[in-house]
Parts: sequence; C-alpha cells; structure tokens
Amino acid sequence: MGENHTVSRPAETDLPAGADREDDMSGSSQAMERNISLGDGSVDGLLAGFAAGLAMLGVLIIEGWLGDLTAAQVTASFAPPMTSGPPAGFLLHLATAGIYGLIFGALTRTLQRRRILGLGVVYGLILWLLARTILLPLADSPLLALPAAGFLLAHLAYGLVLGFILARR
Repeated sequence: MGENHTVSRPAETDLPAGADREDDMSGSSQAMERNISLGDGSVDGLLAGFAAGLAMLGVLIIEGWLGDLTAAQVTASFAPPMTSGPPAGFLLHLATAGIYGLIFGALTRTLQRRRILGLGVVYGLILWLLARTILLPLADSPLLALPAAGFLLAHLAYGLVLGFILARR
C-alpha cells in the first residue's frame, strides 16, 4: 500500500536508432542542423531522384492513357530525335531525374527534415518552369505536346516523392 510508483521519461540520449532531436515534439531543437556529407547527400539525392522519376513517369503515363497515348508513346517522347523508342526515352528520363535529384540532395543535406518535403514540391515547380519555358523549347522536344497542366502535375509528383524520400534520411 505504501508503494511509490514513478514514471520515468527517457533521456534524450535514449532515442531509438536513426532518430534525432528534430523528431522530438517539444520543438526545442528547431535550430538543429543535420550533418550529412556532400557525398552522402548527393548519392541519397541520386537514388531518390530515380524513384521520383519513376513516380513522375507513372503520372505522365496515366495522363497519356487519358489522352489516347500508349505508355510506349509517352516514354518515347523523352528520347532525343536521333534515337527512337521507349527504352532510350526511359533511360534518358531516369538519368535526368537522377541528376536533378542529386542536385536537390546535395543542396538540402543540412536542412531540417520538416522543410525538405515542402522544398521538394517547390523544386518540382521550378523544374517544370525551367523545362517548359527554356529547356524543352530549345530542344524542340516532343514533350511540349503534353498538356502544360499535366506536365506540371507530373513535376509536382516528382518533387513530392523526392522531398518525401529525402526527408526520411
């Protein structure tokens, strides 16, 4: 009857593996920076860029189906004029997505996790603007035939997936 029951709180050093103070709901560590090397951030970004590129391609393929294009036609539209076919378009798209992911991963490697997701969406928007207004017209790319709104949605999906994956590192 005279027993004394106390509840102990885990110390900050008792965080599970992979967790950091930033995950603490108290908000006491909002200024904490992460220490991810440039090489690790770049590789993380490259791999996340590949995954985000696949998500983006999935959105474009669905949009293509809605507009009577096959998956092969959508994928082939990424290929340069001197080559043809979906394999070249697929590989070029993934390479481009990986490079843009690498850049984003390197730039965001020290940012707080909670900021990376939103920045990923903004990054997707910036890439869409850059592609739609400068890169695709210069290359006279068949991607210009895709509706601007659908192309925007695909880039936002790219940024969302990229930010989501990199926020979890």
